[in-house]
Amino acid sequence: MVLSAGTWYIFYASGGPPETSIRCASCATVSGTYADVAGNPMVATVAATWEAVRTFEPYVFYDGANWRLLYAGDGGAADGSSPIEKVGQATASAITGPYTKDAGNPVIGWGTTGQYDSGTVADPYAYKFGSNWYVGYASGTSNVKPWSTAAAVTSDFATFKKLGEFLRHGSTGDPDAGNAHRGAIHRFGDTYYLPYTGYTTKYVPCMATMSAKSMATGFPPQQVFDFYDDFSADNTSWWAKATDSTGGSKSVSGGSVTISSGTGTLFVYQGLSVFRIGKLLEVQCTRTDGSTSGSKITEIGAFSEDTTAETARIMDGAAKFQLRVDHSSSGVAVNSANNVDANSHLQSVWFHDSALVKFKTDAAAAWESGNTLHVPVGDLKPILAAFGTSGNATTISADWIRQRSYADNDPTSSVGSEQAAAGLLLAKRRKAALAA
Repeated sequence: MVLSAGTWYIFYASGGPPETSIRCASCATVSGTYADVAGNPMVATVAATWEAVRTFEPYVFYDGANWRLLYAGDGGAADGSSPIEKVGQATASAITGPYTKDAGNPVIGWGTTGQYDSGTVADPYAYKFGSNWYVGYASGTSNVKPWSTAAAVTSDFATFKKLGEFLRHGSTGDPDAGNAHRGAIHRFGDTYYLPYTGYTTKYVPCMATMSAKSMATGFPPQQVFDFYDDFSADNTSWWAKATDSTGGSKSVSGGSVTISSGTGTLFVYQGLSVFRIGKLLEVQCTRTDGSTSGSKITEIGAFSEDTTAETARIMDGAAKFQLRVDHSSSGVAVNSANNVDANSHLQSVWFHDSALVKFKTDAAAAWESGNTLHVPVGDLKPILAAFGTSGNATTISADWIRQRSYADNDPTSSVGSEQAAAGLLLAKRRKAALAA
């Protein structure tokens, strides 16, 4: 719905299902009655193309030069039962058209296999911040739920840079455990609002908010990072003992967590977060024994849930740290250049792409590559683990763990002239189901 020059306009998908066109209706008052404008449809499906089946989910706005229509197209099964959804755009000099489709459509397509948006790119909307436009869209690794919300940024609507997901679907029991998508960002006063669609057993309206004010002390790390724990408290709702653990224990005290293997047993502490392509996991940890023996092994990294079928991890148990990846329960460890010891280290695991995982010990060190023949597939979860065999026991302690999106090279900072506070656009959600 758009208000322009005193007239209200509604853009809607029509036909089917599946929906084959986007139409526009207008009215002088927001409450109706609306009548179709001349020139409908605004855009429609085109046979044998990326939008052969459906053209739907419109979002219309004025970009400063033209009226711009973002929409989703579907080139999947003819009845819409197996969608292949991507995002296109069209422009017009007047809000009622005629609209001309971009020759580069779809302008936002699927990511690489295993990426957060490798199976769904749909439900687009746009928000301008500074000189850039941020396009939010529904994202998923397949064409069925769960769906989350990702973003891409552009300054010219010709080149779009993907930024990753910024509103993830929730956990079991949350109103958005199944989905967190189909919304749009608006600012009122000093707050950004993102109404969106959640799902458990049915679709429910939800809301995420964020302050638009600059905060000199920064945002809480739990709001900034995908996953963060400084172990200042025993946050049992963020972690779980993996079911393949055979013994051992964990304890939280003095701002750190200690994972104990138990004698001849294994303990895996698994974080309730999703580690996937484009994500970086960092752990400040101390391997108590600094073991070079295969009978006492500690690990940081990520496993598939409750299993080591798919992994990316840094292990001790040899003279050098072992950089191991596993796919379908088969893997290979590569020797790091770094010696195993009992000192505190910042260890990092970066899921670079579908063909490569990289590892690092300490911030100044170079990235090291894992074996490329057994790169894990699918969603993993962060882990801290300790394993003792042949009557041995060992421990690993961590001061903090965090997970974030990462491309390459951490940003640097510099101080320039004083500027007006501008606020931030994207943040981890704070959600609640709305009352009916």
